Amino acid sequence: MQQQAFNPKDYPIVVAIDFGTTFSGCAYAYAQDDKEVIDITSWPKQNIQYPKTPTLNLYKKDDPENKLVAWGWRAKMETLKPTARHHTLLYQYKLHLDENQQSAPLDVDITVLEAISHYLDAFHEYVVGEIMRGFAKNFQRDHFRYCLTVTKGHGASCGSVFLDRHMRRLLEEKFGHHAANFPANIIPNLVDTFADVIKPQFDGLEDQFLQLPANR
Repeated sequence: MQQQAFNPKDYPIVVAIDFGTTFSGCAYAYAQDDKEVIDITSWPKQNIQYPKTPTLNLYKKDDPENKLVAWGWRAKMETLKPTARHHTLLYQYKLHLDENQQSAPLDVDITVLEAISHYLDAFHEYVVGEIMRGFAKNFQRDHFRYCLTVTKGHGASCGSVFLDRHMRRLLEEKFGHHAANFPANIIPNLVDTFADVIKPQFDGLEDQFLQLPANR
C-alpha cells in the first residue's frame, strides 16, 4: 500500500505540546498565520492564567487497573484532601527516560511510558476542547498537526527540577540551625510555593515574596 504524501494544507492547525518534567504546556496556531500563536493559559483547577500545568498523575492505591484519577492541578489539589492517603501521586517521572540515570521503580505498578501516556491522553483531550472553542471551532481533529517536545534532561540538572532543588538548599542555608526546629513540612511547603506560585508569575521585573514561618 502506497503511503499518501503529506500535504500541509490538509492540516491547517499546528498544535505544539511541551511535555516537561514539572510543568507541561501547549500552544496552537493557524499554519498560514505566522504572527499569532495562542498559548493555552487556562487549566483545570488553576487559579491564575499561566501557560503551564503541573506534570502530575494521581492514582487510587487499591485500583488493580491503575486508572488515572486526576492530572495537573486537579491532582495537586486532591493531595490536600483528607482522602489523599488513599491515592498515589506521580511526579517528575519523565526523568526515568534518562538512560544514564538509575531511577527507582514508580510508586504505581505501571511503566514510565504508561504514566506518560496516561498524562498526555488526558492533557490532549483537554487541549483539543480548548482549541475547538477558539478560532479552530470550524475545524475537525483530523485537521491538526502536532509538534511534541520531550526533552530528555540529565537527572537533577533538568531545568525546573534544578531550580527547585537549589531553592531548597538556599532556604536551608538561610535558615541555618533554626531549620532543625521547624515542622517537617515547612521547607517542602515553601519549595512548593516557589514552584507553583512564584515561578509561573516571575517576569524578572516585579519582586516576589515567600511567606516565612514565624520565629518562635
